[in-house]
Amino acid sequence: MYISGFHLSTILLIIPFVNFTIATLPPLHYTITRRGGSFPAPDTADLTFLQSTLADINARFTNSERILKGNKVVRVPKRWHDGQITNTTNSKPRSGTHLQPGTSLLGEVGNDGSWFTSLKIGEPFQNVDLDLNMLTADFAIVSTPSGKGSFYLEERSGTYSVSNDNEEGKGMNFPGCRCGKDVVGLPLGFDMLAGLKGDRYIPVNFAHCRPQKQWVGSLGKSGAILGLAMGGGLGQVGGWKGGLLGQIVKSGIVDTEVWSLMLINGHEGVFSVGGSSVKVVREVEELIEKELEKLKAGEGGEFQAQNDELKRDVDDFQSGNDELKNVDGLGLQSERDEFERNSEIGLMKRGELSSENNDLTWKSNDESVWEWSKVRGADGWWEILMKGIWVDGNKVIQNKPIVLDVNTPYIIGPPHQVRNLYSSISGSRQLPPPYDQFHAYPCFNPPHLLLEFGNLRVKVLDGKRDEGGFTPGGRFSLGRMERGSGYCVGIVVEGRFGNIDGQSGVVENDGVDGNGMEDVWIFGEPLFRDVQVAFDWKEKRVGMQRL
Repeated sequence: MYISGFHLSTILLIIPFVNFTIATLPPLHYTITRRGGSFPAPDTADLTFLQSTLADINARFTNSERILKGNKVVRVPKRWHDGQITNTTNSKPRSGTHLQPGTSLLGEVGNDGSWFTSLKIGEPFQNVDLDLNMLTADFAIVSTPSGKGSFYLEERSGTYSVSNDNEEGKGMNFPGCRCGKDVVGLPLGFDMLAGLKGDRYIPVNFAHCRPQKQWVGSLGKSGAILGLAMGGGLGQVGGWKGGLLGQIVKSGIVDTEVWSLMLINGHEGVFSVGGSSVKVVREVEELIEKELEKLKAGEGGEFQAQNDELKRDVDDFQSGNDELKNVDGLGLQSERDEFERNSEIGLMKRGELSSENNDLTWKSNDESVWEWSKVRGADGWWEILMKGIWVDGNKVIQNKPIVLDVNTPYIIGPPHQVRNLYSSISGSRQLPPPYDQFHAYPCFNPPHLLLEFGNLRVKVLDGKRDEGGFTPGGRFSLGRMERGSGYCVGIVVEGRFGNIDGQSGVVENDGVDGNGMEDVWIFGEPLFRDVQVAFDWKEKRVGMQRL
């Protein structure tokens, strides 16, 4: 999806302020930003930086483990020894927010490379960076004395209170945190007749955490965490039930238990609560087209060529989008009502469509239908089944579990499967240690990748890099191996999360104990750039639609 700078800026300015005129409640839309800008794509790859980034990802994913709880497997924070701040399988420091010796939150705030939005909280309101985190389920605000990050000062808010002393506060039995309560502002949108509606403030509970001043955590940044994982075991200070999204639904602001992500480029995107952003983007495009028509009719001449170019950008962007409407949340029971409910928000299963639309040609061309996959694996992360990866028309990987994480800039897979993928790319080769988790391929012969989910096949990593980043290998490339080299480092890399032999890439022990990542792929930004993804936390399923 290619969008001109002007068109993108216009969309990002208008998206939060467009209102729907439909019966059900409209979703909330937040613009999100990647802290530090797009993931670097220089002409020559910085292998040290790439390796360090991969180690950070490893630390985040090995910060939890699986346990048996009742009759199911759940994911929970990893148990550490008191005072331990390093991962025994990794030289990098432990991931998370360190509050006290032996006590850490899974989520982190203020990290470069994280996607975040702005949260209005308090009266008068304060803007706090809210980091999206798909590996934890908590909604928390972290305040440190370091002077770094974005600050929430409760003493400046006339609506702040501590609820630990009443019934609401029971259960906040976590060292360094207490249950705070304040109001947050939610964007209500823009009415074409009434103008800007502003924000609606609702009271919310959150974990307010402060690291001990004499502990390493006090040197960290201040900010907020929005946990998006759905597993109850990943909630340390309230979890999903006490999280921000659940409280928004309970307040009646939205009536659909769905959130979605759409990345417009490498550093900007849209996070929606209660539905999808596709419809609002289409409405913005229609507004832009109308303005262009007015310019054409009134100006002409020297502005004509520029307007035509902008219209082409609008058409290109619009061709890949359709709407995901909201449901009414009335708990409809009958099959017919369920069918209508799914139809309204684009949640139609392929088998529920009329037979005339079941041919492969229709499936490959129609972009309004969402492909839904049930969440699988241990209760915790958003893990689904990927039917396959196609490289240059050949299916090289099939039926593998994947975990979705927007803060991962790579596609990460088990070593032996990644090596199998690169073996199908002519001229590719594995880099020597210590960078042997990366592979290189001829820069001017980048592979064409298709991902298969159910009946959906979508092309990923196609086209050029974002403006300001250059590498001859396109979006599949992380940069040349060295200056003047004809080989580029690929964005598909090996993950070594379990007990794996680095030479053979074979899993030595894949039992129930441990993190369970030995045979799992991780899909991050590269997927979200080409697919809009919706997460239904009530039905525990993930929907995908081409952009």
